[in-house]
Amino acid sequence: MKYWFTNFWWLDEAENYNNVYTRFLKNHTICNNLDEIDVLLVGSFIRTDEDYDNIAKLKCKKILCITEPLTVTMSKLIRENELLFIFGCINECNTVRYKYPLYIDKKIFDYTDKNIYKNVNDYVKTCDIDNKQFCCLISRHDMYGSRTGIFNSLNKIDTIVCPGDLFNNCSNEELNRIGNPEYIKKFMFHICCESVLSETPGYITEKLMNCCVGGAIPIYCGGFDEFDAKIFNKKRILFFNYNSEDSIRIVTKKVVALLKNKMFFELFYQQPIFCDGAYDVIQDLESKLMNRFDNLL
Repeated sequence: MKYWFTNFWWLDEAENYNNVYTRFLKNHTICNNLDEIDVLLVGSFIRTDEDYDNIAKLKCKKILCITEPLTVTMSKLIRENELLFIFGCINECNTVRYKYPLYIDKKIFDYTDKNIYKNVNDYVKTCDIDNKQFCCLISRHDMYGSRTGIFNSLNKIDTIVCPGDLFNNCSNEELNRIGNPEYIKKFMFHICCESVLSETPGYITEKLMNCCVGGAIPIYCGGFDEFDAKIFNKKRILFFNYNSEDSIRIVTKKVVALLKNKMFFELFYQQPIFCDGAYDVIQDLESKLMNRFDNLL
């Protein structure tokens, strides 16, 4: 079968030939002639009626990849066009919908290596907590107001290190050199909330995984479904809702309480990050999606 990509986050058409999803299409042929393709992989960046019309007029089958919260035009595509299936940041795994979150990414960690999960859990049990700094926040923006409230509240406890564009107060040279997970290892806590609370069930990005691989305690606001709960130890995550001042206040009090009691903090920090069976859950999600792509008809 011949396939092509459209409306994904990458801008260079060359990435249509080599991207994070092409490995699922090893038994199929890439083709940039839209009149010849059998299957079109559609990304989440369907912003305008023109985007929708360009996709809808094609006679080929379509597969939707959800990597961003649903838009009106994306919802219209689901309602009115024949889709082979949908995959990505959703909360289902069945014959037409396949959860495949953005945190399953070898750029973050080698999720195919079973030892990685144990190594991360062992790291938080044995690392020197005394040498860690308080907290970091790595972000380019706060377009939807998800980060400012929690930042302002926690920054009263101690300085939050911000190497990104948002609240920048230090160089990003080290971050760029070693990457997010390694940089996060320097800190006890990491603010890793999503940019926006999505109405798309199951929507979750790489932010929580970056934090967990880095060993910090996540201060997190965002999606978290039954699949995520089989991968990440929910008890080690400090959840909050950025739309609730009470929620921010409660999380801030929890952080203060942890810092005031070293033994209590160590017990909390040293909990396993990954659940038993996390490797199997991720491999199962990958296998089911791979099998579906192997049988595109």
